[in-house]
Amino acid sequence: SFIKERHTLEHFRKEMWLPKLTDRSFPDAWVKAGAHDIWVKAREKAEKILAEHTVEPVPQEIKERLEAVVKRAKERYVK
Repeated sequence: SFIKERHTLEHFRKEMWLPKLTDRSFPDAWVKAGAHDIWVKAREKAEKILAEHTVEPVPQEIKERLEAVVKRAKERYVK
């Protein structure tokens, strides 16, 4: 079994993935913290991302290359 392998022992702490939306606390602590279910947490996270995220501007060279691709596609496919 992988669980007894040395590689597992050396790597499991940094490789272990824990979802951020689920609550792994005891029910009493969960209720005390507001008893937010996964849907509430997902909405809160989405609202935070939408409120705080900033989009980096696309460099001019990339814009020009994208415009060239679109132009070629229109010439080829739009009749």
